[in-house]
Amino acid sequence: RILNPILTKQFLKSSIRKRKTDREDAVVIGKLLAQNEGTLTTVNDIRNPARVHGRALNKLTSLRTSCMMYLRTVEKRLGNVPVACTDVLIALEKAHDAMFEELAKETPTEERKLLESIPGIGPKLSTSILSEIGDITRFHSGDSLIAYAGLDPKIRQSGATLLSVGRMTKRGSPHLRRAFFLAANIARMHDSELKAFYQKKRAEGKRHTAATCAVARKLTVRIFSVLKRKSEY
Repeated sequence: RILNPILTKQFLKSSIRKRKTDREDAVVIGKLLAQNEGTLTTVNDIRNPARVHGRALNKLTSLRTSCMMYLRTVEKRLGNVPVACTDVLIALEKAHDAMFEELAKETPTEERKLLESIPGIGPKLSTSILSEIGDITRFHSGDSLIAYAGLDPKIRQSGATLLSVGRMTKRGSPHLRRAFFLAANIARMHDSELKAFYQKKRAEGKRHTAATCAVARKLTVRIFSVLKRKSEY
């Protein structure tokens, strides 16, 4: 079973003494397993090539972005970029393209075509999304996929107090959340329904990021439906 580390951490925080030792960790894990917490998995699931390559590609993307931001700072301060720094960026670009090709081979072509039928999702985003989602049958609804990406809002309610909906929980895959956000940002410009929804949120006083995240939640439901029904959008 795979246990969410956030769950074990919160379990330890709830203890009176707040001790953090190997023994306490083992007790917590044992109690959670006794309650059937966690997701059943196998060694093959953990070593899934698509998931491994997807995580490597995400790390490489983050490294490339950091390198590009650093080069922009250097250019502003020095007026030019050293050749050695440019060579590093070119090497990262080549490694990124090679890793993407490997990932594309590991993701099912049929599922990629299904996702690419949705406005806002292209070949790269479809590959990244599938590598993070894995088997869609793990999710029982679009809301569970939204929660997996950390796009669900924080909800606070106690007794007679008013229900308040806050910011996103961000308790999920940051790479999947980023992919959904990028897809939503494109979809709200080309899909009439999502464009109207985005403009409605903006008219309500929402900022661009908050309105786009709202679009991303709608887009996530579409993604779930398309993969679950195995039919194009």
